[in-house]
Amino acid sequence: MTKPFAAFAALMFAAPAFAHVTLAPAEAEAGSYVKLVFTVPHGCAGSPTTGVSVTLPPGVIAARPMPKPDWRLTIESARLDPPVQLHGRAVDSTAARIGWDGGSLASDLFDEFAIRAKLPDAPGELRFVVQQTCEKGEATWNGTADSATPAPVLKVMPAATSGHAHH
Repeated sequence: MTKPFAAFAALMFAAPAFAHVTLAPAEAEAGSYVKLVFTVPHGCAGSPTTGVSVTLPPGVIAARPMPKPDWRLTIESARLDPPVQLHGRAVDSTAARIGWDGGSLASDLFDEFAIRAKLPDAPGELRFVVQQTCEKGEATWNGTADSATPAPVLKVMPAATSGHAHH
């Protein structure tokens, strides 16, 4: 085997290491509103994906999903105790889990599922648990970065000292 072909083959066979649900962006500013895009790269062992749900970590509020044609949206809410102030009004509940189901994503295709939300004011890492349901089987993406089922993680960076978090 030639060296260029061997390098190419190594990259091709390494691809499954990246075959998990990912999140873009990888980092965002504390207190900001951000569009979170979860990419589902494949089905479950060759079976089409029929549902995706994202559990939002504490501190992520005012979440709104992007609808997808032919997919049904579900939003499970949770109480905020104490309520938070957003744009001059008290908000006492927020989305805790957002799901898309009823569609069909072939196992050899990928798709993106988007949520717009306000991030916590404190920096740190946010882990999003993603449940992927397929015609045959399911996957729960909730592990550590070095596991077979890593949860998507967003690094929340300190807020800039000037300006306003736009929404």
